[in-house]
Amino acid sequence: MYAASLFTDVNQQLGVYQSVATVYPNDWRGHNNVGSILIMQNKVDEALAAFEKADKANPGSALIKTNL
Repeated sequence: MYAASLFTDVNQQLGVYQSVATVYPNDWRGHNNVGSILIMQNKVDEALAAFEKADKANPGSALIKTNL
């Protein structure tokens, strides 16, 4: 996750977060960060799917609920 902060290009950050979400599918942070980047790119449907995966991994999180 730290590696994403080393990039200024959101597409590179997205790639890092997608890798995290793939390698650690039960960690909500990767999915949540993927969703956040997708929102910035105006890809709302894809972001919603990522936030739903985050919610499944960490149900009841206020942060995820806000993003949803």
